[in-house]
Amino acid sequence: DIKKLINHALKLNLKSPIAWHFYALLHKEEGNHHQALKCYLQAYKNDPNKRHPMHWSDEDTSGTVNIYKINGASKITQYLEAADKQILDANSLWNFFKEIYKVKSYFPEIARGKQKILYAKDTVICMEKDYNNEKCYLVYNLSRNEVNISLEDLQLKDNEIKHVLSTDGTYSKISGNNIGLPDYSVTILK
Repeated sequence: DIKKLINHALKLNLKSPIAWHFYALLHKEEGNHHQALKCYLQAYKNDPNKRHPMHWSDEDTSGTVNIYKINGASKITQYLEAADKQILDANSLWNFFKEIYKVKSYFPEIARGKQKILYAKDTVICMEKDYNNEKCYLVYNLSRNEVNISLEDLQLKDNEIKHVLSTDGTYSKISGNNIGLPDYSVTILK
């Protein structure tokens, strides 16, 4: 059950903006817009540095704003390479997000579709996205390990893998009635 997963995530980290965002999506899907708004605001409140400018380059800082002069901004440690280095790395966060935007343009159901949770257990969530009578299915593996799961359990027996977003370029595989999901991945089926 998706509520149990979100509650578990919030028990682990009550300030997780991602967990609050998922909680907002769940309330929105249930038509409880007031609770959804409260959850969105909580997500926003718990991520005060989200509006910091992009870390473009370590070498060329011309035109860069001194973000620490901005009211309320806190000193942050950059854990990722600057954008000019990430652009050259196929497995960087920069290129991962670039791939996400490309996939959303190929599958309008993802960006615009009405969502329905089909499966939520342990670290796997399966969501149906429906837009203009076109459906696609997103299967999330939120685990640091590969997961094998029955397509029947996911309610996706007669669908094919159309795209996979994974953190290391690994691809999902269907074998018989099971699907192997790479760690930290999203598999799109139709």
